[in-house]
Amino acid sequence: MIKPYYGFTNDVVFGWVMDNKEFCKYLIQIIIPELKIKDIEYLNRQHDVSTPDASRDVRLDILVKDTKDRLYDIEMQVAKEKDLGARMRYYQSKIDSYALRKGKSFHELKESYVIFLCDFDPFGFRRLRYSFSNYEDELGKECKLNDKSKRIIINSKGKDQKVSKDLQALVDLMNGKPKKLNKHFDYAIKEIEKINASPEKRRTIMTFEA
Repeated sequence: MIKPYYGFTNDVVFGWVMDNKEFCKYLIQIIIPELKIKDIEYLNRQHDVSTPDASRDVRLDILVKDTKDRLYDIEMQVAKEKDLGARMRYYQSKIDSYALRKGKSFHELKESYVIFLCDFDPFGFRRLRYSFSNYEDELGKECKLNDKSKRIIINSKGKDQKVSKDLQALVDLMNGKPKKLNKHFDYAIKEIEKINASPEKRRTIMTFEA
């Protein structure tokens, strides 16, 4: 019997690989290159436990904050659902609830980014990177609703854009065709191989999936 190979898009593998602070920061930086991210801190990790929560409520995969108090939620999406926009809206609400849970005013809300890594094209435009902001319907970018939130989708099936070699390497990793571009991807490749070589970690993945 051939053992299944668990790649980067596997929910548990994704959580373990992203548990490396430098790799997590690097991934956010290549997805949002206009930002200068000095450091990050984890605010939660979904995969601290070996079995999923029994609740129907969603948990954020990776929630981190940088030194400028900007919040980033990174989610792996492998199920092609039609409610992707509604999902992003809900994850955004979870971030906002976290940011204001200590009784702060909405005026204190910082910038936040919801990032979905999809192994499918949710819109069919073949764009590798989709980026969404809130603009007035007719005036467009001339009139932006500055709610300090942004939603980004990385589509591993996209091919139409000229993107950085780093972002392309991330897409290759998602597609199971990793390239040894630099130390960050070297880490990810080695970590995924270690996970697949570990009977204990494989059992944890199978338990989680069951």
